[in-house]
Amino acid sequence: MARSGITLHNVEKAKQALLARGERISIDAVRAELGHTGSKSTIHKHLKHLEDVQDVAHAQVLLSDELQQLLHHVAARLNKEARATLDEKTVWFEQAIEDKEEQIAQLNEQVDALTAQGEEQREACDAVREDNIALRAKNDESQQAHALYRQQIVALEQQLSTVQDHNRSLEEKHHDARQALAHYREAMAQQRERESEKHEQECAQLRQVSHKTQQALTAKQTALADAHHHIDTLKSELAVVRSERDASIKSENTTKAQCQLQRNTLEELNKAHIVLQAECSHLKQQCAKLEATNSNVKKEVDAIRTEKSRLEGKCQSQQDLIDKLTRSTSTSASK
Repeated sequence: MARSGITLHNVEKAKQALLARGERISIDAVRAELGHTGSKSTIHKHLKHLEDVQDVAHAQVLLSDELQQLLHHVAARLNKEARATLDEKTVWFEQAIEDKEEQIAQLNEQVDALTAQGEEQREACDAVREDNIALRAKNDESQQAHALYRQQIVALEQQLSTVQDHNRSLEEKHHDARQALAHYREAMAQQRERESEKHEQECAQLRQVSHKTQQALTAKQTALADAHHHIDTLKSELAVVRSERDASIKSENTTKAQCQLQRNTLEELNKAHIVLQAECSHLKQQCAKLEATNSNVKKEVDAIRTEKSRLEGKCQSQQDLIDKLTRSTSTSASK
């Protein structure tokens, strides 16, 4: 469409001024002569019309008057019909162009909105990726701590096994000491029984050898004192063994408590690890959904841009058709 104020007469004057100065006729030169106003398509249309009028005028010089009158009559009729058709087509094309421009504006708004939405979703996806990376780092730290606690538990279990082996060894020693003490007591009891029987049987003989028996009795009493002393020593050793066993049991209980504490801590870490894995899985699902939505939005934007390009091409074709009809109408009118 030509801008208001740029007419065929203005273009003709600018062309004549350029010819008077001996300059080359071009759209940019004419537009500069007009003060850089008017669209290039309008200037091109008027220049084309002036060239067509010049060609027709040159051809009219060669025709006879009667033929020129006939041509003027036919041209006037064609001009009238062409103007009516042109006005109708122009109104229709202008309305179609306005509709297409409105559609293009709406599509541009939709493209802008979808682009903004895509940016927001991309930012949200980036934030989710950063959260996912942080959760993975936290998960790695939790797994490292979990492995460290497992190593500590294995070491404590080994210590517990060592303490239990030591306790079993002490119990075996205590059992051996008790058996030795029982055996000694049994042997002493048997010996006393044998001596008592022998004393009863040989009582008469012992009276005769009182002095020898007294010496023997003294020797036996000395041996008995030694036996009692040995028994006291064994009892002391038994008390020491029992004390060591009690200390070992106490150490075993402390180790078991530490193991139980480590197991509780490990269970809490396992629970936290499960929760972190669930959160990580949920964030991965959200990230996949956002990426799918972003892909759909990109497809819609591409479709809208394709439709926009198609409509712009169609509008350009319609504009070219209008310009062609305008040039044809102008040519017919000049004839």
